[in-house]
Amino acid sequence: MGNAEEDKKQNPRKRITDPLQLAALRRRVKGSPRLQALAARIQDGLVASERHVLRVSGSKGIMGAEEVLPGMFPHAEFGHIPFWLNYPSSDDMRATAQLWQTIAGQLPPTNLDPVTHATMLAAPEVVLSVGPDGSIYGDGTYELLDPEGVPMFGEYIWHYFWEEFAEFGTDPAMIDLQDSSGGDVSIALVGDWGTGNYSPAGPAQDVMTQIQKLSPDYIIHLGDVYYSGSADEENANLLQGWGGQTGKSFTLNSNHEMYDGGLGYFGTTLANPMFGAQKGTSYFALRYGDTAHGGPWTIIALDSAYWSTSPLVMAGSICEPGSTRPGASAQLNFLSQLGTPPEKIILVTHHNPISYDGSAIVDDGQGNNLWKQVISALGAPPAWYWGHVHNGIVYTQASAAGSVRGRCVGHGAIPFGPASGLAAAQNPVPPQLKYVEWYANTPNPDPNTVPRVYNGFAILTLSETGSVTEVFYDQTGKVTFKSQYQLGKPAGSNSG
Repeated sequence: MGNAEEDKKQNPRKRITDPLQLAALRRRVKGSPRLQALAARIQDGLVASERHVLRVSGSKGIMGAEEVLPGMFPHAEFGHIPFWLNYPSSDDMRATAQLWQTIAGQLPPTNLDPVTHATMLAAPEVVLSVGPDGSIYGDGTYELLDPEGVPMFGEYIWHYFWEEFAEFGTDPAMIDLQDSSGGDVSIALVGDWGTGNYSPAGPAQDVMTQIQKLSPDYIIHLGDVYYSGSADEENANLLQGWGGQTGKSFTLNSNHEMYDGGLGYFGTTLANPMFGAQKGTSYFALRYGDTAHGGPWTIIALDSAYWSTSPLVMAGSICEPGSTRPGASAQLNFLSQLGTPPEKIILVTHHNPISYDGSAIVDDGQGNNLWKQVISALGAPPAWYWGHVHNGIVYTQASAAGSVRGRCVGHGAIPFGPASGLAAAQNPVPPQLKYVEWYANTPNPDPNTVPRVYNGFAILTLSETGSVTEVFYDQTGKVTFKSQYQLGKPAGSNSG
């Protein structure tokens, strides 16, 4: 018995092939209307995601119905899963297919067969196509059709249908920032960086090298360690390449880290002395300045992943309405107890509150509306930085965020290409519908890569009087966007 349990710890994916555990999981799902409803939503969403990928990739003729069904969640990075579940090519895929069939009762139908799939991936116009948000529709490492995403799906459904999660810490750190330059403190923001140095042209090390050259006082990772935030991946893809200082490094929870139930994130990364300032908690506050200078100015970091009930954790939430689980309302209480005026706050989350092009507030229809939760708790919008979308984006006040100073910094290391949807949002007709001020679009000239754009990060320099200078850099160290704004004023009262 002890050897079997130890084997599962060393080889966590072996447990999903255990007949006794599969039978117990089947009984668990059959006895829970809530889990049955979740399985149905995921199944429908997988079908919608495949149709979405095929449509965006220009493969309309392959599909039967071309339109996404109302209420579904078409996320391109899961569009390859129906095919691989029906035509598994590895033991991990076969185990994942068996697990999903146990939960859902049947595999999701696919519009592809092996010959058509091989032809599709062999066609350069499909493999190298780039979605409107910059996502690359290919099967390379971390591209949207990467087959390694299938075992990741297996990890997610195992943890979410067994409800096997790390404990949610409810003792958030309150840290007074110390500057090194006299009157200013600098904070680097880098999102979706936990990839390790994949090839070709894996940019994670380049990005971290440039951050270190600029010597910020603190570094905040906005979340995502790939593929599923397991302990091994947290070590290999985040901790081993991290260049921040002990006690001055912070990292957020994310959808990918929750695919492991948050066990790697809470148990490995937050337990590492490098991130010890967080006290094992996934939300916290960083303060700078004093009342004599109009402050204190507060950077509030929230966990938008742990309490999400969105399928595959794709829409953010900082609470779970109606839940009796410990911590379900902790972040809402934290925001209200701080009592900090929103105009003195810079908020950071993993998930985006608005759509990638700035046209709409994100809402999956299941009570996950990150925007409403935050605004209701604070009373008004703060400046807000997020990741999740693999791009660097600066939004205008005409976007769905309105007067919020909205910024996406999710382009730390995942490969992405020129985003046609962002180009359209930056130069629309009519011009008053301009939702995007700037987005990352410097071509990566490496001839060995698919059409790629340079990855990057941002550095905020906060003065004791609340002046903020934000600078976006690419992985070569080049400045790509720079702006300045003043905290302490109602949102929308100054430019930037």
